[in-house]
This record gives sequence, structure tokens and C-alpha cells, in this order.
Amino acid sequence: MIRPIPIGIDDFRVLREKNHEYVDKTNLITHLIDRENIKVVLLPRPRRFGKTLNMSTLKWFFEKRDENVWHFFEALHVARAGVETIQQMAVAFDGKRVMVLPKGATPPKKRGTVGKKVVASIRKTAKNVATKMKSSKATKR
Repeated sequence: MIRPIPIGIDDFRVLREKNHEYVDKTNLITHLIDRENIKVVLLPRPRRFGKTLNMSTLKWFFEKRDENVWHFFEALHVARAGVETIQQMAVAFDGKRVMVLPKGATPPKKRGTVGKKVVASIRKTAKNVATKMKSSKATKR
């Protein structure tokens, strides 16, 4: 059966639920997990090269949630590599919107603008992460 090409679909979950064609780029996840001491990851790509879909894939893999979403990753590189779901906090910026991934945060409603609540949420999240990182480093010593 020929799968439909996902024109205009930039959400990993929607793409997998509708069984659209997907070029597996989940080796990026295993690459990120295998590298130690990564503080910032920059993923520059040319226009129309799947940046938003890659960020959505990372979001669905790393975001903490009550529902089990591992079935979206079955038969993909990350599942074959034996990587279990590792849930961490991530903040994703793309050309269309800001996605603050912890529960309770919402992206801005207007395209191309960042709402004050979202910016405040990002700052609060970043501050909490920095505090947790400092305290975990202090306890390891």
C-alpha cells in the first residue's frame, strides 16, 4: 500500500497516526542521548528541510506525559537501537512558534509572535532547570 505524502503536516504524532510516509530521522535522538555533557543543541537546516517536524519528533520523544506514546516510535531507528523513552525537559524554538514543552505551557496563539505569558514561562522554566542542574552537580560532588 502506498502511504500518502504528508504535505503541510509538521506534527510527528499526526503524521504517525494517519500512517503518512515518514523519512526516519530518529537517529538524531540516539545521537543526542549518546553524547555526554551537551548543554545546547543547534539544529540549523535550510528552508523546507523539516526543522519543525524534527522538533516535533523530539518533543514527542522527550516530553513527560501520562499517555504512552512509544508506539509512534516502533519500527524506527530509535526503537531498533534499544533506547527506552527518556523524558527530560526541553524548550523548542522554531520559525513558526515557541513550544514550551513542560505541561501547562501553551504556545502563542498568533503566528510569529511570542506572548508575554510564554516568555515568562520560558524564563521561569530556564531558571528552574538551572537551579536543578546546580543542585544535582553539588550533590554529585
